[in-house]
Amino acid sequence: PQAFEAVFFPMMMTEPEKVWSWVELMADKGSAPALNLMADQHYQSLTQVGQMRPLTPDDPQVKEALKWITRAAEKGGIQASLNLYQLYAEGQIVPKNEAEAYKWLNKAAEAGDLSARMTLGIMFFKGGPGAERDLNKAVDYYRPKAEAGATEAQFYLGAVLAMLAAVDNKEDGVGQA
Repeated sequence: PQAFEAVFFPMMMTEPEKVWSWVELMADKGSAPALNLMADQHYQSLTQVGQMRPLTPDDPQVKEALKWITRAAEKGGIQASLNLYQLYAEGQIVPKNEAEAYKWLNKAAEAGDLSARMTLGIMFFKGGPGAERDLNKAVDYYRPKAEAGATEAQFYLGAVLAMLAAVDNKEDGVGQA
């Protein structure tokens, strides 16, 4: 990615159309850095246009953006996965779809994104659409971010571990008269 950026970003100042045509050509061939650039460019465009006029899933600009964002996410692009999660979770540009939102958030978490893991931990802690309540899964998702020093994750991890301990004690008959 750094070599990719080193070649194309200086040219953006003088020949942006040429650069974008090359980036699109490379993205069409499956280049992950190019796909991520195309996805980011289209996502930013969607959010800007969406502030000026309503967008619908049938809008050609939305279809084009979803094509690039989805391709980048399928290729492992964390930011693209997070963008799809947000689009499907909010349901403002595309129909709200909790299963799709969960799928893309999980993909970002599997790729190592700690914020995605934290969000999944909260989903499993609270339970609800997309993720049934599962405190053990919540612990698994909170732990990496807590170990990285995030106080919010440490708080949630401690709370869930305390709840699990209370359940274990109750099942063992501890504290019962």
